[in-house]
Amino acid sequence: MSIIQFNAVKAQERRIESLLNAEFPAVIRALEPHSHDAALTVQALQDELRRQWHDFSSAERKLNIAVIGRVKAGKSTFLNTVIFDGHHVLPQAFTPKTASLTKIEYAEQNALAVEFYTPKEWAQMESAAHSGAATENARMAKELVEATRQSGIAVNDILAQGTIEHTFSSDEELAAALNQYTGADGSCTPLVKCVTLYQSNPNLAGISIVDTPGMNDPVVSRTQRTREFLADCDVVFFLSQASQFLDENDVDLLQNQLPKKGVARLILLVSRFDDALMDVIYDMDSLAEAVQDTKERLRRQAKKIFRTEAQRLAEAGNARCAELFQSCTQPLFLSSFLHNMIGKSPSDYTDAEQKRADALNEYGDFAENLAEIGDLAPILDELAVCIAEKDQTLLKKVEGFVPRAKESLQKLIADEQKETARRISVLETGDGASIEHERRQMEQKIHEIQARLEEYFGTITSKIEQAKIDVLRKLREDSRTYSSLSTKTGVEYEEHERKVSDSKWYNPFSWGSSHTEYYTTERRYSYLDVNDALENIRNYGREASSDIERTFADNIHLQTLKQQLLKRVVESLDAGREDYDPAYFRLLAERSIQKIELPVVQIDVSAYLDSLTGRWSGEVRDSSDRSALQAAHAAAMSQLFDAISACFTEEVPRLKSHLDAIKDGFGKELLQSMESDYQKLQAACLDKDRSIQKLRDYAKTLATLENH
Repeated sequence: MSIIQFNAVKAQERRIESLLNAEFPAVIRALEPHSHDAALTVQALQDELRRQWHDFSSAERKLNIAVIGRVKAGKSTFLNTVIFDGHHVLPQAFTPKTASLTKIEYAEQNALAVEFYTPKEWAQMESAAHSGAATENARMAKELVEATRQSGIAVNDILAQGTIEHTFSSDEELAAALNQYTGADGSCTPLVKCVTLYQSNPNLAGISIVDTPGMNDPVVSRTQRTREFLADCDVVFFLSQASQFLDENDVDLLQNQLPKKGVARLILLVSRFDDALMDVIYDMDSLAEAVQDTKERLRRQAKKIFRTEAQRLAEAGNARCAELFQSCTQPLFLSSFLHNMIGKSPSDYTDAEQKRADALNEYGDFAENLAEIGDLAPILDELAVCIAEKDQTLLKKVEGFVPRAKESLQKLIADEQKETARRISVLETGDGASIEHERRQMEQKIHEIQARLEEYFGTITSKIEQAKIDVLRKLREDSRTYSSLSTKTGVEYEEHERKVSDSKWYNPFSWGSSHTEYYTTERRYSYLDVNDALENIRNYGREASSDIERTFADNIHLQTLKQQLLKRVVESLDAGREDYDPAYFRLLAERSIQKIELPVVQIDVSAYLDSLTGRWSGEVRDSSDRSALQAAHAAAMSQLFDAISACFTEEVPRLKSHLDAIKDGFGKELLQSMESDYQKLQAACLDKDRSIQKLRDYAKTLATLENH
């Protein structure tokens, strides 16, 4: 680190120490007599800043590079391609597999380190799981504790190990070990806090690359784990799937969450770019035109979302966030699937690769465009720049610690001021009877809101029924496509020898002599590749999972659902009397809405793979064996289709019941929140003058802290 950078960091250290040791304690002392909850919140802000500074100032501090995106955005495929030369080391499942962060770091020897929860942490987890609280952390804890109960594993024995380490000599050994600790069916998965892969790759020195769980993962613990890590990551490679580029969840994360978490550098990747080409290829005159047109369209979309906000932030003096948003206006394009096909002979393509090549070869120009579409050079160059500029990036990181902490503190104070002013107003203008009357009025308003939600949820359930028909038809069509195996042609070379006479009629001495000549013949044969059959089953499971997820996402988009619920609450309030407080009701609604989660359909294809791998491997040449393999593969696909269809068909009514529970629970949650608030006001009315004076004293204290 240069002298200038060292001095800059020391200056930041002085500001952080002042905030931790003087300003935060003063605010906590001022708030404690008035609001214990507010004081605890400031204490949490102080603890988080202390943790961030301790992490940053560690002698072993690495540059944390996170790979973030939705489930199935291609994060693990991207890292497998970049770090492991295309080998499937990091799990790529048909449903989310990892509840822990997976770090990739440098070491002289290849190894896998697994960190379990400590016994104390797990005791806290169990306590939270049985607390009955409706918080996100409590749901996460309940989820993990239930998973360990169902697995029957010896929890205490595993936790007592603390951190364990395995060495490995091949990627295959690593993948097998990794699946045990992060796989959906891994014996220790629920108890794993973090997994670190140590690779003897000098390019990884000084950095930590992290494969995160998906941000839209329906399993709460996995999304929560990713959100917790955001505070520690310095550089983010954000993958947004081309076919759903920059949806509402992506934009919310990019615009609202990552900048607040202090990310210093942001690279937006359009992942699974070949999927977008599949959607437009038949409307274009060439593959090259499809590539150019799609890239331009997606760049325009990114600029439309981020350029105005970047300009606004720059004008407001927030250069750091402006720079982050400006970088998002020029996304890079990623197709790990096609990259791994570069250099392959078409005869070596898997069935999935051949299917993709055929689809994109509508104009016979796939081969000449493959290298460009699958080119990772711009992304690798960006990664190299991030590593080379580590010190500058970390300096940007630490410069944001104090402003973010103070921003959070000021927001807390502002929220407390609004709530205190509202309580004073209610107590000054009413008594116990009027407050009870208003409580009843609000209760009636909540019942009216519930009635409005009936119609909205009815529309959703109707869409689900139609989507069910469409998905089953798509599953059946894909099943037929993946049920066939392509016969391939192989070549065997045989060495032969023959005696050749050396006799010459004109040379009696040569008569009877000879020499041996060697020659090679070709023999072509037909065969089926068992790997193609296995790949078909995997891809069908993957596509079926994607189809079902997309159906739920399109018809019950969680973020849209929450927005629509809030919209209907606000509309109902705006149509009410003037003395209703929309801001207060919006706060109640937001508390309830944030607790909504949706279920997920899980697809496990391992049994269908096992039905083939136990009988065949490699090339199957014998005609009777080929017929048997074809039949077994078709049977496995048929059984898999039946299982997926049955699972999906059973899940739809469960999903409807879950939505009904959301609808009913939403009103109950509003009523409970309102009831609790009004009970406090009723209690305050018993000694109104004293209660009002206490609130006014609190308001004065908050005013002194407003610009602290």
